[in-house]
Amino acid sequence: MPVLTLCCIVCWAYLQVADAAARELSAGTRLRSLLNTRPVPTSTDYVAALADATAAARPFSSLAAEVAVGQALHDQCCQKAAVASRLQGVVAQAAQLTCHVTCSSSSTGSEQPGCIVNGVELPVLGFDVDSWCRCVAMLESAVEEAKDVNVSIVKARKLVKELNAQLAAAEAAALLQSCLAKRPCGSAALRAAISKAEAAAAGLSGTAASSSSTSVSGSGSTAGISCASSGCAVFSELLLQQLQVAKKRLDVERAAEALHKAVLVHRSLADLPKLEASILNARKVGAEELCPGDYKEASELRARMTAAARVKQQLDAAVKALATATA
Repeated sequence: MPVLTLCCIVCWAYLQVADAAARELSAGTRLRSLLNTRPVPTSTDYVAALADATAAARPFSSLAAEVAVGQALHDQCCQKAAVASRLQGVVAQAAQLTCHVTCSSSSTGSEQPGCIVNGVELPVLGFDVDSWCRCVAMLESAVEEAKDVNVSIVKARKLVKELNAQLAAAEAAALLQSCLAKRPCGSAALRAAISKAEAAAAGLSGTAASSSSTSVSGSGSTAGISCASSGCAVFSELLLQQLQVAKKRLDVERAAEALHKAVLVHRSLADLPKLEASILNARKVGAEELCPGDYKEASELRARMTAAARVKQQLDAAVKALATATA
């Protein structure tokens, strides 16, 4: 073999070795750089770069350890990205569902049929209990899956809280409206319904305040939370209106119950002032319309007792005059 040919072969082999060493050094440096970088799980650029760097380093046995770590990290990032994408999809679905919650009174003043909750119609459009429950279940499942792979669930959790708050508000509003529809409904039952409505209203206020701070300080899309917040506002307004009516009605229920008790208990002439006070209080708050029977009976009883008191007064005066005349 000519010396020149041999030299060419040796040079070519040397260049091949040098090129392989250079490629190995470059692949190792690039892969280590990516492994030392804190990854963003949902960054497609990072995942793609990591996949390329791992593939470039795989032919070199000296980089086997780094390749194994890179492959594991790539798989983990892919899993996180998939879970984050599913979570975002569920949040978007919830946003689409909750964006149409409004009061059933239109801008023209006409009212449309509202939603049905526990057999009671509420003046709210775009709300369906079964759909909300399914949506909450999907969100909770997606949150648990995201939590297992360390994907941020702050906004999704807040959305779950808001949807649950709306469900609680709808149930409380239905119970309160059901009580108000009964005449009479009883002060104890109405008090319990008012307490439940006040708790639901407080829950709505808390979730609305929490969502406001998230919208200001958080990053990324807040469409789902904003839509749920608008639904919370609708139910807050509904509960506020109901509570104003219910608290006035509670005074009426208490006056009606006091009047009924007065009719049963105050039967002597000495009890006439108490009976009159019960009648006046019932008339003051409008309880005579709630219990016309008791009011009529109490009025008749007062009339009889007043007549009896007048007769007694005349009799006492006559007895006194007789005693004076015979003294």
